[in-house]
Formats: sequence, structure tokens, C-alpha cells
Amino acid sequence: MDTYRKERILMNKVDVHDVAGELESFMDQFSAFYDKETGKVVIIPSDAIDPALDGKDEYIGITDMDLDEVREILNNETRYIPLPDQFDIHEYKIMEDFCFTLEDENLCADFLNAIKGSGAFRRFKNKLTRHNLRERWYSYKHEAYVKIVIEWCEEHGFEYER
Repeated sequence: MDTYRKERILMNKVDVHDVAGELESFMDQFSAFYDKETGKVVIIPSDAIDPALDGKDEYIGITDMDLDEVREILNNETRYIPLPDQFDIHEYKIMEDFCFTLEDENLCADFLNAIKGSGAFRRFKNKLTRHNLRERWYSYKHEAYVKIVIEWCEEHGFEYER
């Protein structure tokens, strides 16, 4: 198995914290699918999807993943269920919601102002560091991802555990 491809056995129930953690760590570079037959999460490089769909025979990207395998995953929608991706998870909205959790009104306003316009993510992270709120943010963000995974499980009829 290719070192960039990851399979994870999900026992009888989906562990929402594990799946949320995986989504946080790879979302921009990989796409994840739940294999209903094996109970595994199969992760493929996002940059392999277009070549696979376009019928290409070769793929030169971040892995040497077999495009036939990618096509099998993409074309078997009854077996492979896509996990939420960057288009389902609105990190900007999560950042905005986090701002409203700040008790100090001036701090809240400062953070809300920081996330407007170009460079919002960088300014937000700089403010987190300046105000020593990184751990609080990461905890909040993880819980937001957990909620998304729970909604996904419920939408697809999967049992889950926290």
C-alpha cells in the first residue's frame, strides 16, 4: 500500500473524534470515502480525482496511486460514501462562530474585524497567538468538526460513538 494512502478500520461504530481529526489534518489535499463493505475510510489525493475522471492512464502527483483504484472509488457511490470535504466544512463560518464565544466584547469585535477580507486566516491565527487563544480555538474547531461528522453519520444511517 502506498505511503500516502491511508486506510482506517472503523469498528462497528464510527469514532467521530478520530474521523474529525483526520478531516482536520488532510482536508485540502485529500478526499475521504467511507467503504461500506469493509468499514474503512479510504483516503485518496485530491489531485488524482480529475485525471481519474478524465480517463487518464498516468497520474503524476503527490502519490503513485493507481488511477483505476481511484476510478473504482469514484464510480461506486453505493459502496464508497464521500466524507465531508472543504466545501461541506466552512472553516470561515467556524472562525466567525468562535469569535462570538469570546466574552470580552472588544476582543470579539477585534477578531471579527480581523477575519474580514483577504488574509483573514493569517490575521485570525496571529490574533489567536497574540491573545493566547490557540488551544481554545483548536478545541472549538475540533468540536465543530465532530458535529459535522455526527450529522454525516446521521444522514447516512451510520452508528457512531463520541
